[in-house]
Amino acid sequence: MADIFLSYAREDRAIAERLGSAIEAAGKSVWWDRHIKGGSQFSKDIERELHAATHVLVLWSAASVESRWVRDEASHAADAGHLIGATIDGTPAPLGFGQFHTVDLQGWGETGAALPADLAEALDAEPVAPVPQPASSKSKKPFLIAGSAVALALAGGTYVAVNGIPGSTQQQSQSATLAIMPFSIGGDEGLSYLRTSLPGVFSDGLVAIPGLGIVSTNSTVALAEQQLTATQIGARLSATHVVEGDVRVSGDTLTIGVRLIDAATGAQIWADTVEGAPDQLPNVQGRMLRLLATALQTRLGLGRGDLADTRDVDPVAYDAYLRGLDRVFQRNEITDRQEAYRQLNRAISLEPDFAAAHAAKAYLLVHSDGASFGLNEEGIGQEIERAIASALEGDPDNILARAARVRAIPRFDGDIDAAIEAGEKLVADAPEAPESHYALSAVYFVAGRSTDALRQGEEAQARDPYNNIIRGYVANLKRWAGDYDEMARTMRNCADCSAQVQTWFYAMADHAEPYQFDRDRDDLLALSRQAGFPEFVIEQADAALRALIYERPYDGPEPFENYFGWAGVQLQAMLGKEEAAWAAIEWTSNTGDPSQVAELFYPGRLDIPDHMRRDPRYHAIFDHPVRAKILAWHKANGTTIGIPLSPEGKLN
Repeated sequence: MADIFLSYAREDRAIAERLGSAIEAAGKSVWWDRHIKGGSQFSKDIERELHAATHVLVLWSAASVESRWVRDEASHAADAGHLIGATIDGTPAPLGFGQFHTVDLQGWGETGAALPADLAEALDAEPVAPVPQPASSKSKKPFLIAGSAVALALAGGTYVAVNGIPGSTQQQSQSATLAIMPFSIGGDEGLSYLRTSLPGVFSDGLVAIPGLGIVSTNSTVALAEQQLTATQIGARLSATHVVEGDVRVSGDTLTIGVRLIDAATGAQIWADTVEGAPDQLPNVQGRMLRLLATALQTRLGLGRGDLADTRDVDPVAYDAYLRGLDRVFQRNEITDRQEAYRQLNRAISLEPDFAAAHAAKAYLLVHSDGASFGLNEEGIGQEIERAIASALEGDPDNILARAARVRAIPRFDGDIDAAIEAGEKLVADAPEAPESHYALSAVYFVAGRSTDALRQGEEAQARDPYNNIIRGYVANLKRWAGDYDEMARTMRNCADCSAQVQTWFYAMADHAEPYQFDRDRDDLLALSRQAGFPEFVIEQADAALRALIYERPYDGPEPFENYFGWAGVQLQAMLGKEEAAWAAIEWTSNTGDPSQVAELFYPGRLDIPDHMRRDPRYHAIFDHPVRAKILAWHKANGTTIGIPLSPEGKLN
């Protein structure tokens, strides 16, 4: 048991690490969730340590005041009289915690800094500075390792190649330093403020990527007028890479373009553009930030585990692999998934034994439905199986391949216990990889362990905060965990969440009380229009929510047939649209991932009525071998919601 329990938001992990080191240097033991090992009962471990600690230090920030976990931990500490608060960015403690003394840690946190005297006093510790550790002593696994000089140049030339057998555990200490130059502006002088503010936004957004240093905006602005080349800028600012960008407005279209340049050679490594309406600037810049973050991860090997092949690879195949990998991690649209599939198949056709390309393909496919690639469920299952086998044959420790296997077990076999075992082993072996936590979270969801699924989902999001897919997934997990207000906060504080509008709709349908619906209705409808939903669908959704939440008949536009998936089945059933519900059951039963039938077993307002659960057509859902296994697992573990009923109304 530790002296100090450290509570923080995942976005503040870097300062939490430094603070933990400083506290330990001051003679106090510290417990935080990095001590949880794969396979642990996460919530039980946390609760045990929370109650045992002498002090609970809560780091308040803009992120943590919105975190359900941090607020819960702070409440436990306050009730026990163990709470010590500290603000790391000037954010005050939220309502209910203002009466507790809060230490100001703004500006603290440099490596080797001693504890501030007032915090040391509150913790009964000595303000001794920890011994600074050289950067090279930290074990950081690069994401991409190429064995050939040409492939390394394609990757940006930042890392020294690791030669040897696939799966080499050699580490590289070198990291990248980024200089984001002022953007050029064209077409609208009113946007001239973006010249320096946009690089600042990108700098702030990218700072959480492990292994990435960012040159201050003041320094880049000072050099901007000197007409220097990227190589000269890199030499002046000790930057390994330079980002150049431009903003253009033409008519009703705003375009942001960004280029990533190797400062050593002056070669362009990556470039992309994002377009949108001029009044949608936050959305456009948010999309570009995520694309740039993904490029830094795939091109420079930052922020992810050792997912790469370590042998020499044909440079054309390697380039196709990188292009595909970009789309794998930003696969929001079907066109992105299809382009990733095309590029990865191209890489494999040129290099049939390219393990990393097989792994990326498996990871893409296991997170997609077969229809995206003209495949049925059996066909996509066979492709996934072959891709995983090929990847692991060449690289047994490949994280993407192992994560794909964890996700494939419940989807194609239905063995939840085996999937949990494989997922927990992956997290234990690769705790810094977002794919590890994402895979385990998905398995916990199928198992009905909503709290553990959310915890792992948030760990994945903390390690890959620019991934909109994971962000939407975590928002959905908050719905399954039954915390509507937390879900609503997530949506209201998100600058680019139009893709998750259906998640908010179903969360509201499942859990919102009338006062919550009245409070959030206008925001939801506005986001629906921003996302481009047809007006009649928005009217249907609004009427459906009113009917469910106020318990009155549905009086919206007909027909009500455009809701599919298990959530759509539940919605139609609860609104009395049973023929549409049966049609949706038939469609959903023959489409996509059969393990997602677990949605039917979660509590909420959207439960299948008992008379439908007695119907043979409902029983037929579980004739599928995978869904039958998942049903049996839930019944064995005491689930009653959504389970088929006998004609007499008993659990079947």
